[in-house]
Amino acid sequence: MYRKNKGATLELADDMFGEGPSDSGDLFGSATEQQASKVAAPTSAKLQNTVSSRRKLDPLERTTRFNELFEFVSSRIGLKPTAKTPERVRNSAWGHLFDLATTRAQLERVTELFPRWRDSRREFNEQTVKNFISEWFSFFATTCA
Repeated sequence: MYRKNKGATLELADDMFGEGPSDSGDLFGSATEQQASKVAAPTSAKLQNTVSSRRKLDPLERTTRFNELFEFVSSRIGLKPTAKTPERVRNSAWGHLFDLATTRAQLERVTELFPRWRDSRREFNEQTVKNFISEWFSFFATTCA
């Protein structure tokens, strides 16, 4: 490592990797130091409960979110959107609708919006189509099995 001294010349630092008073030469420290410094990690059961509680919505919240998103999308697509401020609906809204739908009736409501999407001169991208087919297949596989 180079260091500038007051005379504006570069000189090589003498002992770049020198051992200080606390250096023992052990890169990783002793086993007792490592064990003492570790924080107790949560057990896998606690971690799993935390993750699942964060990711899963209760049925009432899921239905509420579905209805809000469905209303948002349906009021902003078609030849004459009914929303006062017709914001453009993102393609990702379809994926969210597919994920939030839990009943056949909800999925049918979503499919009824497809012609209005086309009337808005919008197209479905390949990923949206794959997500829709996947949701229908998984829905019928679980209800018919």
